Amino acid sequence: MSVNRDKTDVFGQEDLQKVPSRLAGSSKVSVKSGKAVANISQMQGGSFTIERDGGGDELTVQYTISGTAMPGSDYTALSGEAIIPFGHNSIDIEVSPLAGSNIGLSESVILTLTETDDYDLGDDVSRQINIIKEVQINVKD
Repeated sequence: MSVNRDKTDVFGQEDLQKVPSRLAGSSKVSVKSGKAVANISQMQGGSFTIERDGGGDELTVQYTISGTAMPGSDYTALSGEAIIPFGHNSIDIEVSPLAGSNIGLSESVILTLTETDDYDLGDDVSRQINIIKEVQINVKD
């Protein structure tokens, strides 16, 4: 049995009219902690999630990295930009700890979004991930 539908858009607007306005809209970007802790002892990474509200075209988002962890020796250095693909609303940026790092018990990686003419900044422009090292303690000592 086949069903004929006049529209696929449940909001009642014509699909073809809605798509160009969505693509042409301006984007507002924010950052969240996808996985707020990276564990160097277990080689488990953390992540930031950059999200956008509005727009649908490919969008390059600029950011800076700071914190107490050292890029290239404690974790894989990040590029300073992320590309949200066409039709997507977010992108994850992985923070991968490096084996052999000499970090203390906990070090921080802070991502801060940078304003450009291509997008507006949302309310959440900075987030922190902690890279931790597990330590075994003998309670008899």
